[in-house]
Parts: sequence; C-alpha cells; structure tokens
Amino acid sequence: MKTMRIVQKGPVGSRVRAAGLLFQDRGGYWHVYVPALGLLGYGKSRQAAYRCLEAVCGVYMRTVWMGGKLEVEVREGGWVEGEDMWHAPVMSYGQLREVLGYMKKGAVMRAFGLMVETGIAREGKAVT
Repeated sequence: MKTMRIVQKGPVGSRVRAAGLLFQDRGGYWHVYVPALGLLGYGKSRQAAYRCLEAVCGVYMRTVWMGGKLEVEVREGGWVEGEDMWHAPVMSYGQLREVLGYMKKGAVMRAFGLMVETGIAREGKAVT
C-alpha cells in the first residue's frame, strides 16, 4: 500500500497516521479521501489529486494543529495517542456509507496510508 507523507514546519512536533482512499469518478477525475480527517483532494490525474490533498491538509494543519487545538480535535474525533503518533479511529458508519456509495457508482477504490508530520524533519529532528 502506498503511503503519502506530508511534512510541514510547525512549533510543536506531531505525527498523525490515517488511512485514505483513491478512486476515479465517471467523469475521469481522481479523488483522494481521508475519512478520519474529513479531507478530500481531487484532480485530473492521481498526482494532481495527491497535490490537492497536500494543499488541503496544509490548510487544516495551519488552522487546527498550529492553533494549539490538535489534541482537542483528535480526542473529540476518537483518535488514540500512541508512543510517537496519533492513530485514526475506525471509519464511522456515515463515512462507510459514503465510501460504499462511491463504490455503488462503479468507482474502483485503492487504499493508501497518510502520514502527516508537523515540526519534525525527515531525520526526526524538530523543525520550526
């Protein structure tokens, strides 16, 4: 399974891991959906869809995470804190229905992993 990694500068080091779905609609557009974060990206190609998700995720991180609301946001969403990262909860019934709706319309789904890191460099050192 492919893992998409997004690394952003930030005042606090945080890691979040979630599952996502990649699919193509009948019009030929690609969508990437991360139910646990409620984030969606789309584009004419897979790469464009992933770039869109990266931009959307960046906005989310700036508004929620870097505003000091990460812990409140993820705890309310049912996330679990691990040793070095937050883990997403199992899909809710509503999210599952949404995904199944896309599948009913003929979309082929491919799973991918999403690793979002703020304030952590590739070598594990803090970035501010």
